[in-house]
Amino acid sequence: MERLLWSFDSVVLAAVAADVEPLVGSAVTRVAQPDRDEIVLTLRGRAGQTHVLFSIHPRWARVHLVESARSGTAGSFCQLLRAKLEGARLRQVAQPAFERTLTLSFEHLGEETALIAEIMGRHSNLISVRAGTILGVLKTVTPHMSSVRPVTAGSEYRPPLRDRPVPQELSAATLQERLAAAAGPAARRLAEATLGLSPLLAAELVERAGLDPAADPVSPTHAAAALWPVLATLIETVRARRFSPVVYRRDSTAVGFAPFPYTHLTGLSIDPVPTMSSAVAAVADVAAVRSAFDDERRALHAAITAAIEKVARAEAKLQTAQAEAARAEELQQWGDLLFAYAAQVPPGAAEVTLPGFDGAPVRISLDPAVGAAENARRLFKRLTRIKAAQPEVARRLREAGDRHAYLENALVFVDAATSSDDVRSVRDELIEESMLPARRTPRGTSRAQSRGGAFRAQSSGPRQFTTTTGHQVLVGRTNRENDEVTFKLARADDLWCHARGMPGAHVILRTGGRKAPEEAIGEAAQIAAYFSRGRGAAKVPVSYTLRKYVKKPRGARPGLVTISHDQTVVVEPTLPTVVPHFRR
Repeated sequence: MERLLWSFDSVVLAAVAADVEPLVGSAVTRVAQPDRDEIVLTLRGRAGQTHVLFSIHPRWARVHLVESARSGTAGSFCQLLRAKLEGARLRQVAQPAFERTLTLSFEHLGEETALIAEIMGRHSNLISVRAGTILGVLKTVTPHMSSVRPVTAGSEYRPPLRDRPVPQELSAATLQERLAAAAGPAARRLAEATLGLSPLLAAELVERAGLDPAADPVSPTHAAAALWPVLATLIETVRARRFSPVVYRRDSTAVGFAPFPYTHLTGLSIDPVPTMSSAVAAVADVAAVRSAFDDERRALHAAITAAIEKVARAEAKLQTAQAEAARAEELQQWGDLLFAYAAQVPPGAAEVTLPGFDGAPVRISLDPAVGAAENARRLFKRLTRIKAAQPEVARRLREAGDRHAYLENALVFVDAATSSDDVRSVRDELIEESMLPARRTPRGTSRAQSRGGAFRAQSSGPRQFTTTTGHQVLVGRTNRENDEVTFKLARADDLWCHARGMPGAHVILRTGGRKAPEEAIGEAAQIAAYFSRGRGAAKVPVSYTLRKYVKKPRGARPGLVTISHDQTVVVEPTLPTVVPHFRR
C-alpha cells in the first residue's frame, strides 16, 4: 500500500485555524461522537451549517472542517460537551504560533467554556476547561499514567510542556547553537532544534536553504546562516496566514497534504485546494480506509496465530502419544521378564532389576501395591492400548500437520494482503474450512446467505504480473486460489514456482508451450519468494517444475501439493512491474 505523507504539524494546524476563524459568532447546534477518538461540533452562522471534527487518534490526530457529521454512541465527554456547549456561541479561535494546540472559546449564559485540542500524536487529547479548571477530557491521563502531566477532570489545566523554543523565539546565534548540539542529518537537526516543525516540514526548509536534508551539515554555522532567512520567511507566512494548501496524489489517490507546495517532494501530482481542511479531509478519508484495513488484517493475523498455537499444542500431544510406540518393545520385554522372574520379585517393591534376555540387567518400575504378575498384566494392557491407538494417532497427526501447514500459508496471505478484499477472502476461506469460527450472522440474514451470499468477499482473481520478457505470471492470494492457479488456470507445460520449504503462494509462469527463458524463470521465482514467509530475507530458495509434475494428494486441504522433477534457484524477494488483477 502507498505510504501516506501524514504530517499534521503546527503549521498545518495554523492553516486549519484560519479555516475555523470565520466561524466566530456561530452557535453550536449539535455535539456528536462518531467514534471513540472523535468529537464533531456542528455550528450554524451566517454562512449556514458547518462541522468541525476533532480527532485524537494516536496515528491520525487532527482538527479540520468536514462536510457532514456521522452519529455514534455518545460517551460521557460528549454528553458533557452537549450540556456545556449546545446553544453556546464561538467567541474566539486561538492557536499560539508553532504550538500544536487549538483553543475554541465559547460563551453561553454569561459563562465561558474553552475546548482545547492538543494534536500531539499518541499524546493527543481534547479537553474542556472553564476558569482554568478541567471540566472533562476525551482521554483521561491519570497520575499513574503520567506523573509529569496528568490530565483529569477537576484538576487545574496546564498547557503541554515545552522542551524546545518555537521558531520565533530563536535568533541566528541560538539557531546555530541548537543545530550544533543536535546530531544527524540537517533536517533531523532542525526538527530537534525547534518546536512545531515536523520532519517533513524541516526537510522542506532545509531543501529551500540549499542544503541536503539527508546529509550531515558540514558546518552548523553555515547551516544556520542558510536556514535563518528561510525560517524567518516561514514565521512571517504563519503570522500573515499566507497559506496555499495542496493535496499530493499518486494515481489519483490522495497520499499527502501540505500548507503550501513542498519543493522536495517529487514523483507525486499536486492538487491545489481552497482550504487546509479540504486537504486534510481528502487524506483522512484514505487514512480511514487504511486504518480499517490495518485493523482488519491485525485482527485476522491474531486469530490465525492463536489457531496455529492451538494446533501446535495438539500436535505436541499427538507426537508424545506416537513416541510411546517406540517403547512397545521395551514394555513387551518388561512384561515377559516379570512373568519369567515373578518368584524373584519381592512383594511391595517399587522397582526391580532383572537379567534381560540378552544378559544385560533391566530396571523395571513397579506398582508396590500389587504383585509381579499383576504389574506384568498391566504392562501388557498398556501395550495393547498403545498399539490399538497408533493408527488413529497417526491419522490425527497427519491431519493436524495439514491444518498447521494450511494456517501457516494463510498467515503469509494475510501479511501479503494489500486490500480489505484480500483479507476477507482469506478470512472467509478459513471459516468455510472450519479453521476459524463463523462470524455472527447479521439480523434478518439467513445462515445460507451468510455462508455463501452477500457477506462473502468477492474474489478479484489471482494477482497478475508481467516479466521483462513479456511472460504472464499468476499468483494465488489464498489457499484455494493456490489450487485454482495450479490446477485450473495453468497448463501442463506452464512453470510452477514456490518458495522451498516455507509457506507461500503458488506462482505460475505461463510459457505458451515453449521453453521459458532463464530471465523469466528468475523473475517468477523472485515473485514466489516475495509472496512467501521469506519476503524479508536477503535470499530465498525457490523450487520450480513443470505444472504436470505438481500433484494434489487425495483428501489434502486446499493449497497442499507434492512435486517432482523440481529444480532450485536462489533469488532476492522482489516484484517486477505490477499490472491490473487478472480477471477470470
